[in-house]
Amino acid sequence: MLAADAAGALAAGLVLESRGLLQPNPRTAFALGDAVVRRHRQLRGGDLIIRSRSRCCFTAGFFELSFNAMAQTLVQVHAPSEVRGRVIGLFAMASLGLRAFSGVTVGLGGSLIGIHWSLAASAAALLALTIILFAVTLRSS
Repeated sequence: MLAADAAGALAAGLVLESRGLLQPNPRTAFALGDAVVRRHRQLRGGDLIIRSRSRCCFTAGFFELSFNAMAQTLVQVHAPSEVRGRVIGLFAMASLGLRAFSGVTVGLGGSLIGIHWSLAASAAALLALTIILFAVTLRSS
């Protein structure tokens, strides 16, 4: 399954970069992020057979590389030049560091209230934060 994920990422890099198919904009990045979440949700289903999991891993790798590359591009393009390095560093810390930390918080919460409720609470907190940041962004535009 890891090889299928890597193959999907490689295919995304080759197809998207050689053709210039997706132009970086926030709407496309959100759509790719949604596709990543949907594919990972399908991978957790216990009733999938190995071949369909491999197919899901391939598409998950494709969407994940596409999303990460586009998000990084948007951060680099829209960060003010005087603080660009710090903004890129913050983005890298948030995207990689918080991913690892979320496993700890969801796991600890899962030991207290159950893993499904913990994951639901984490998703709700992420949704609330996203809505707040979106509202702040609309006001400042």
